[in-house]
Amino acid sequence: MIKDSINSFFDKRDTADLSWRFIVNFRAFCYRIINKQPNYLKKNIEFHNKYSGKRCFILGNGPSLNDLEFGLLKNEYVFTVNMLMDHEKFYDLNSNFHIMIDPVIFDVKEDSGLDKFHYVRKIDKLSKNKDVVLFAPFKCAHTIEKLGIDKTVNVRYLLDYEHYKSINSIAIDKTMPGFNKVIQYAIAIAIYMGFKEINLLGCEETNIIPYINLLMTGETDNDHCYKNTAEEKKSWINRVNSQGISWLFADQAKVFKRYELLSEYCRNNQIKLQNLTPCSLINSIDKASLDTVLGSNQE
Repeated sequence: MIKDSINSFFDKRDTADLSWRFIVNFRAFCYRIINKQPNYLKKNIEFHNKYSGKRCFILGNGPSLNDLEFGLLKNEYVFTVNMLMDHEKFYDLNSNFHIMIDPVIFDVKEDSGLDKFHYVRKIDKLSKNKDVVLFAPFKCAHTIEKLGIDKTVNVRYLLDYEHYKSINSIAIDKTMPGFNKVIQYAIAIAIYMGFKEINLLGCEETNIIPYINLLMTGETDNDHCYKNTAEEKKSWINRVNSQGISWLFADQAKVFKRYELLSEYCRNNQIKLQNLTPCSLINSIDKASLDTVLGSNQE
């Protein structure tokens, strides 16, 4: 009852408003002082417009990536997300930026069915790409330092606000709009960095299907471009059971709305955002083919 009342209160407000952003920033300031941590967000300013006018590729984890020759992107600016390091050809990409924004990755719950260091072992694979930058949630900074992740990978943090009706600005050195998908955070980061052409690959946006399959039949497969373990699938079910099926569908509604907002922002700011995924549910972003994009660079 209390939780529902709080959520209802915030749903009726636009936390992009300056006063709400002040509250978010002040809370982060207090958290940082208590934990004796530096101003993480301020460090992100070095990325502002650093790649102005250039193009990049953002890779999801969709099964269509199994048809992609990763080596084609070796000399491109590449963003990767979540567990793509589990793909056998991951290192052919020479990923520049990796985003893992879900707090459960860094703070594994006991009822998830996973051991505490399940994802830490995966993140350690990133250290083989010595120049990669890992973007993680601000709220997990203390945990990340405690686990020693920042000792092997260059970690940067993001702090966001949740409720908004439009996107007027994106600044990762301050509070930024929050999103429902890690791909959306990657798009926002790329915008802040000044990329003028942002290409999506492996972004089918059908990840609600594995949840449905698991709930209905107890089985699911071919959900990502790599194999998920039985323990990981169990953790998905535990999450839905703890948060409720209504959460799952409400989240999906926000997913596609926020793709629309990002697409609108890019159009308004002369940024070319396009989805190169052969089949995708995202219909608010212009479609294009990888062959066309790569070919245009060779002319």
